[in-house]
Formats: sequence, structure tokens, C-alpha cells
Amino acid sequence: MLGIPFGAACLLVLAWSKTAGASVTLELPADFGPAIPDSGLEGLLYLANPQDACSTLTTPPGAKGKRWVALIKRTQGMVETCTFDRKVAHAEAAGASAAIVHDQSDGPLIIMSKPLGALDPGIPAVFISLKSGIMLKQLLQPGISRVFITNSVDAFFIDMIGTLGICMVLSVMLAPAASSTSDSDGEACAPRAGGSTRRTCAICLDNYVDGDKLRALPCQHHFHAACIDQWLSSRTTLCPALTQALSSPPREDERRGLLEGGGLRAAGSPGSPAAEIVPASPGPELV
Repeated sequence: MLGIPFGAACLLVLAWSKTAGASVTLELPADFGPAIPDSGLEGLLYLANPQDACSTLTTPPGAKGKRWVALIKRTQGMVETCTFDRKVAHAEAAGASAAIVHDQSDGPLIIMSKPLGALDPGIPAVFISLKSGIMLKQLLQPGISRVFITNSVDAFFIDMIGTLGICMVLSVMLAPAASSTSDSDGEACAPRAGGSTRRTCAICLDNYVDGDKLRALPCQHHFHAACIDQWLSSRTTLCPALTQALSSPPREDERRGLLEGGGLRAAGSPGSPAAEIVPASPGPELV
């Protein structure tokens, strides 16, 4: 059910930050490089720059001299020029202590390998699903968010209850901090519709830039227009960020109207489509 290859040793990663609670994720170790230490590996979580790590990485500001883990995006279709081991080697050269590579599409977990004869990177690497990558990226706060990776399968099964208890305690302890902290827009960080999808597309995991065309669902989660249109036409009427049914599933004729950009009504009106047009705002353009 989890898409883990038979006989593969799954790992466990616990990620947390001051304002976003905690997340527990299953992952698979790479078939190259050193293994995760028996005692586990902990470090600050940073998004790789560039995200695909196909070229030299920029060391994150404030990460020098600290143990940190690079979150990297998988790139299918670039087998010759951007192999898994090269991605990890670029992370190692930038000073990372480990690398987490997330999938770029829905599918089973894989065991990352390297070309025959290629040198092993000097840091451990693990592979996680697209959904796990989205969760980690939404949790990520540079210089604050941390991850703990353990290679003990028993730790997952035996200590599962304890781990979930830790997550609940962390969420309760960190909740007051969220209510008193301001975000980069100067607004209080109270829970709000849409969450971090206002800055990052939860489908392709790229940050929005000026000129991007965005679309908002009735739940107020934002996505690149092209990404969410493809999602709704080929997958389901579930919100990619919430994985729950949208308030008004579209009929086939409404779905066509959505993708053609015409005949959209405000969310919540009779026969409303799965997405709505919202007023434009500075920066990326909502369509």
C-alpha cells in the first residue's frame, strides 16, 4: 500500500519547525554512499538551490559550519546528465550532511542507484514520495526547520506510538509561537485558508514568481494554472494540498469550461466548478 519494494529497508524521518508542527515520513535509502548512522542523523532542512541539484549548489546562508540536509527534486528524463549520485555529490560539495530526494510525480518509492563505475558520494541519501516532498516543503523554514532520519526499521514499528505522541506534544508546544509571530508580509501568522500554497505550487513544488498565472480552488489553495488544470483533467477533483474532495465537484461540461477558461462562476454558487477566478493581486497573476 505504501509502494515500498519487497525486502527494502524503509527509513523514518521526523521533521519539525517552530511554527508548523511536525511531520513523519517513510523513505528508502539509496543504493550508493554511506548508510544513515545507527544513532540517526539530524540537521537543518534546506531546499536545494537549484532545486533539481543538476548543477553546483549554492550553500544556504547561515548553513556554513552547521549540519544540514538538502531537499532535492527528482528529474525524470535526464538520466544521462543528472543522475541521482550527481545530485547527491552536488549537495555534498555544498556542505550538506545528507540529501533527501523527493519524487516529481505520484508513484511507488524507488531505490536510487548510480551508473556502473561511478564514484560513491560521501554523504547518505534517501528517497521520498511526491506527497512527502510537498509536506516537507510546506514545513520548511530556512534556518529553523530540522529533520531527524533513523535507519532502524524497528524504531518505526516499535516506537510508532511514541513518535506520534512527540508530534502531538510538539504541535501543542509550538502553537503559541505561531499566534505571536509575524510572516514576511507583516500579517499575524494565524491559520488562514490556502496556507503556504500562496507562495509555492504544491504540485510542481516551484515558488511563484512575478508573471506566473495562478488559479485558486474554493478551499483557497493556490496553484500554477497549468498544473491544477492538468491535475483536474487527468486525475481527480481532490485538492492536491488537502487530498480531500472539493466542495463542489464539477460536472464534465464544467470541467471543460474550467480548462477552456470560460464560464467560471464564483465558488459556492449553484453548479460552481472546482476552481474559481479570484481578483488579481501584485506579483503572480491569479486567473
